[in-house]
Amino acid sequence: MVGLVVLIAWNYSQLISQESEVNLDRGPYEVGVRMVEKTDFSRSFGKNQGRPMRILIWYPSEVGIERITLSDYLSRSRTDMSTWKNLFNDLGADVDTTRILDWESLSYRESRPRLERKFPLAVYSPGAYGDEFENLLLCEYLASHGYVVAAHYSLGPDSEWTKISAQGLESQARDIEFTINVVQESIVTADIANLGLIGWSWGGLASMLVQMRNQNVDGVVSLDGSMALHSDKASTTAFFNPQNVTVPYLFVGVNRTHDELTSFLSKIKYSDGYYLQYKYLQHHEFSSLDYLGRLYSGNNIGPEDEKKRRSYEKLITTTIRFFDRALKDSVEGILDREIDSNLVVYRRLEPLPRPPKTEEFFEIFKNQGLEKSKEVFDRVYSNDSTFLLFMPDEAIELAYTLHSDLSQNEKAVELLKMSLKLYPGYYKTYGHLGNILRRANQLEDALTYFSMAYGMVTGIESGFSKAAKQDLEWYSKSIERIKSKIK
Repeated sequence: MVGLVVLIAWNYSQLISQESEVNLDRGPYEVGVRMVEKTDFSRSFGKNQGRPMRILIWYPSEVGIERITLSDYLSRSRTDMSTWKNLFNDLGADVDTTRILDWESLSYRESRPRLERKFPLAVYSPGAYGDEFENLLLCEYLASHGYVVAAHYSLGPDSEWTKISAQGLESQARDIEFTINVVQESIVTADIANLGLIGWSWGGLASMLVQMRNQNVDGVVSLDGSMALHSDKASTTAFFNPQNVTVPYLFVGVNRTHDELTSFLSKIKYSDGYYLQYKYLQHHEFSSLDYLGRLYSGNNIGPEDEKKRRSYEKLITTTIRFFDRALKDSVEGILDREIDSNLVVYRRLEPLPRPPKTEEFFEIFKNQGLEKSKEVFDRVYSNDSTFLLFMPDEAIELAYTLHSDLSQNEKAVELLKMSLKLYPGYYKTYGHLGNILRRANQLEDALTYFSMAYGMVTGIESGFSKAAKQDLEWYSKSIERIKSKIK
């Protein structure tokens, strides 16, 4: 998908359209912009050593000398200027292409950063084959409200063209992570301890993937992200797990229902979710081409055009308020007061209580008694039976630690039974549970679990590994010994 035209940041003093005006409140800060080109030498790019990365960084700044024009941004594009002019001309006969191209944005080129404090970082990831300036208006207004904002452009794994595949998604996710590192090196006022991600379309899905595998991300905004069409690609990547979305997220989409999207969102159970379906926006209208055309369309603006423009402006305001809440802990960042029911269908996705991490649950198990442990486990399991509180080998290790103290033997047994509830096909747990019961002289129960383990191993159709053969021998001998004692 060819990247759409920029989202322009509007300076009220320089608005020249008599017919219309961008209805956005500029923040208290001037905005600087830095145009960065880097190479990620940890990855190849086709036959080249190093992946080329083009990044824009907006930041709160002092007043500068030279404002960036739209033409300055477009000159960074892989699309030539004549094509951009044709795209603008195609918007309608009344569109003033010259005024659009010459128009000045909010940003000063390389102006001095404000140094009195650090500012939260938001990283923007574009749609497939998108440019880093495609959501310029959103990025600049965020910066004016006290954020450092960085955006990269979209590449495929080994060529200019984005590949809509698991490999392509992984490439874009790593581009986001590389961009975070570049900002850390380039902007001293960027506070990466308060980190948000924004993505449109393909970039929205990549941003969700990055959050799933990075606990330092504090909030995600997905602008009609590709969950509905391409979550199957994401599900084959190593770290994709909606259960790992445990930070606030804002999903902004079009006003239609996708079963795949509904399924995806239903799996996000442990974070504050906001789902906004815009009644008058289509997928391509979440960036500035359509918005800009309506701003400069002269007498061609109709009631629905006005609703589309207002919707896009509300989208920007809502994103700012969302990050104010997620990254700045602002009580003013409550979304509900920003919702215009004439423009959007709004749904709040209330989270379930956050389940404990493995180490937290094991501390409960060791120090707060068996009843409390069962209560926590049963609550998590009843809320979501697919949530994995721990890995089976972790449970086995703790069970033997507990079993070393005979007074803790009941805990060891119950922990392994919990593990079997989560991993009913893991034969080793049956064997170790049998062994702990044998040591506690609960021979009948021990025989049951050893026999189950033995049966599961002998049922393996693909052949035995060396370890499985050793386990099978152990189970067989244990069964014989227990039977002889029972007799």
